[in-house]
Amino acid sequence: MARKPGMSRIDLTQNNVNIIKQVMPQVAKIAPDAVYVVVSNPIDILTYTILQCTDLKPSQVVGSGTVLDSSRLRCAIAEKAEISPKSIHAYVFGEHGDTSFVPWSTTTIGGMNIFDYWKSMGRSIEELDTDTIEESVHVAGAEVIKRKGATFYAIALSVNKICDTILRDSNCILTVSTLTNGRYGIDDVCLSLPCIVNGHGIVGEINPPLLDEELAKLQKSADSLKSIISQLTF
Repeated sequence: MARKPGMSRIDLTQNNVNIIKQVMPQVAKIAPDAVYVVVSNPIDILTYTILQCTDLKPSQVVGSGTVLDSSRLRCAIAEKAEISPKSIHAYVFGEHGDTSFVPWSTTTIGGMNIFDYWKSMGRSIEELDTDTIEESVHVAGAEVIKRKGATFYAIALSVNKICDTILRDSNCILTVSTLTNGRYGIDDVCLSLPCIVNGHGIVGEINPPLLDEELAKLQKSADSLKSIISQLTF
């Protein structure tokens, strides 16, 4: 359900939670061994809802998460670095929303941390301007909606990538939204962190070391989602 005039974000979320609660137990009963790819927003909350109202395992429920955000991030870095996005390893962690963040300490180009790479190319760190890059990722979706009314194509490409990874049993590392228990001291919430995805769904977790300030941002993102969850009826 799309947001209507006068409807709060919590109202919208509860309505979509109610739809999931009505539909998913019936679907999961018929296809208990399937891998489910969740695309509807708010993605992290609805991924969590599916696990609350069915007997599906967390590995079977794959939220699209920040796969699109991470692609936008790599493209933004590539434009600055004048290098192919395929040569850049960079991810967006946390909520698919306002509290997501870029763990720059994990971002690499050609096997080098992005800041070391930048210096090796004789360019100033100020020119990289990570704050502007991160902000461009945050506002990209809203800007697309403002200009053409919806974000059909980019999310379609991202979901295609997730489905292709599952269908081809590819063992790709993707920042999908999944139930987090024990990772970085966070429990009982769905958000995006690097996961190994193949034909069985989510089969592994990647936990790169984070700086203290990055851990704080991840915790803030988790707390923001938990605050919303606490206001909903499952």
